[in-house]
Amino acid sequence: MDIKLIKNKNLVALVICFCITIITANIDMKDFYMNYINADFYKSYELEQVLYEIATQSVYTVVGDNASEKMLDYKAEGRNMISNYTTANVFVINNDSKEVYYNNISDIDKYLKTVTKSYHNVYEINFKDKTMYLLNDNNDKVRVSTNHFGNLAQTKKEDVTTYIAIPFIINIEEMKEINHNEPLYVKYKEFIKNTDAANFFVGCKIIASTIIITYYLSMFILGLSKKDILNKILKNILLISLAFIISLLQSKIYGWSILYYFINTGLLYLIYYFGFKILEENRKNNIHPKDYAHNLIVKLTSLKMNNKKIYTIIKYVWIFIPLTIIQVIIMSTYDYNYGLFEF
Repeated sequence: MDIKLIKNKNLVALVICFCITIITANIDMKDFYMNYINADFYKSYELEQVLYEIATQSVYTVVGDNASEKMLDYKAEGRNMISNYTTANVFVINNDSKEVYYNNISDIDKYLKTVTKSYHNVYEINFKDKTMYLLNDNNDKVRVSTNHFGNLAQTKKEDVTTYIAIPFIINIEEMKEINHNEPLYVKYKEFIKNTDAANFFVGCKIIASTIIITYYLSMFILGLSKKDILNKILKNILLISLAFIISLLQSKIYGWSILYYFINTGLLYLIYYFGFKILEENRKNNIHPKDYAHNLIVKLTSLKMNNKKIYTIIKYVWIFIPLTIIQVIIMSTYDYNYGLFEF
C-alpha cells in the first residue's frame, strides 16, 4: 500500500512538472502568438507582405528601355509576375505612356466595376501622388496605410497607379489547384499556420493551468491542511520560476523543439525529487543544514549502486544545466569577443 501511494505521489509530481513545462514553453514568443488570436487575414502582416511585393514589382514594369541591364531584368520580372498572377487581380497604369499591365482584365473601367463588387479588398496605390486608398462598392476611396510597411505609395516615385484586388478567403483557398506557389496563397497558408500555432499555444497553457488549479482545489476539498497546501504552492511557484528560466535559455540558444518538453519535465522532476523531497526528509529527520550536501551525495551513491541506468540518465540530464549557463555566458560576449562566441 505504501509503495503504491509513493508511486501515485511521484506520478502526480511528474504530471505537475509536465504542466509547468507546458505553461512556460515558448513564453518569450507570447507577443507573436497573441497577435494571431482572433486575427483577421485582411489586416495581417502576411497580406501586407503580398501588397508590398505586388506594389514594388508594379513600379518596375515602367522601367525605360534605356535603363541598366539590372533594371531591365527587374522590368521583365515585374511584368512576368503581374501577368502570371492568378489569385490577386492586378492592374497597373503607366500614367506617362498610358501603357497598362494586367493579369486578367485589360480595361480599367471594366476592371474597377468587376473587382469592387466581387473582391474583398481593392487597393489603389498612386506612387506619384503618394496616396494609397481602399475602394468600396461605389468606388468611394478611403485613405489607408499598412501597419508594418506604412504607405506603400511612398516606396517609389514613378508616375504609376497600381490596383490590387484581394479575393475572399474561399476564393484564395480554391487557388491551390491553380498554383499552390502563388505568393498570396502561400502567405495565406502561412497565416493559417500561425493562427493554429497561436491557438495551440494558448489552449495548452489554459489546460495545463486548469490541471494545476484543479489539483490544489482537490487538496483543499480533501481536507489537506492550509500549511501543506501553502507549502505545495510555494514549491510549484519555485518550479515555475525555474521552468521560465530554463525555457528562456533554451529558446535563446537552441530555438525550440518538441524534445524540450520532455527534457524540461525531466529537469523539473529531478529538482522536485532530489531537491524538495530530500530537503523535506532532512527536515523531518532533524538533519542539520550543513549536512544536506552529504546526505544528497549518499543518496546519489546509493542510486548509482542500486540502479545504474537511472543514475546515468540523471547524471547526463543535470549536465545540461551548467552547459546551458556556460553557453549563455559565451553568447553574452558576442559583441565583445567574436572568437569566443565562435568557439
